[in-house]
Amino acid sequence: MRLIIFVLLLSIIGCNYSDNKKITVLSNATVDSLKRLNMENYPTTKKNIVAYVYRNCSVNEIPHLQKAFISVVCDSIIPYWIGTKWNFNGITETPQQGTIACGYFVATVLRDAGVKLNRIALSQCASEELIQKLINKKYIRRYRNISQEAFIAAIRHTGKGLYIVGLDNHTGFIYYANDGIWFIHSSYITPGSVARQDAVHNSILTSSKYRITGKLSDDETFLMWWYRHLTSGV
Repeated sequence: MRLIIFVLLLSIIGCNYSDNKKITVLSNATVDSLKRLNMENYPTTKKNIVAYVYRNCSVNEIPHLQKAFISVVCDSIIPYWIGTKWNFNGITETPQQGTIACGYFVATVLRDAGVKLNRIALSQCASEELIQKLINKKYIRRYRNISQEAFIAAIRHTGKGLYIVGLDNHTGFIYYANDGIWFIHSSYITPGSVARQDAVHNSILTSSKYRITGKLSDDETFLMWWYRHLTSGV
């Protein structure tokens, strides 16, 4: 167990993004292992993000920023939150303690990944407004009354990366990775907690008549803004 965690941390914190490098994609088993890490490590993980991004990226290297942002969110921050209990009024800022609602989950993960935002105000927005506040309209897509198959086909067409998705009454992340398309959210149905689930067959995604996506990892303005804020004190 310790060896697995050590190797993972080396790959997340220490890798350099040369052209032949790929971002780390965690398996479900690895996520299950990481979410059991001592939560006292979470503040250190957040602090290490600054040095990691500063060392491996520059503001003009968009492909590196894309990979770094996805890795920070999906590999460094989200695994700590897996299993944190959902509640409609949940506002915890600490993984595995208290409860967290879907909007607070999205906003808190982004804040802890180094995005400058007002966590409370953003969390209380409707999901469409949340997406519009963060992402250029060029990278926003809306889907009304289409099948789940058509929606997943649209995600595949738009390409791999990290999205925020807004539904009729819910929000979360869609992560199109090498090993599949994942819906990462604070789920109000089973398991009633933050979960990383197969997006293709997810019942919450399937049942929503309206879907809106904003592709964070393609928005160059957002990525440069994130980098400048994150490294401004370095």
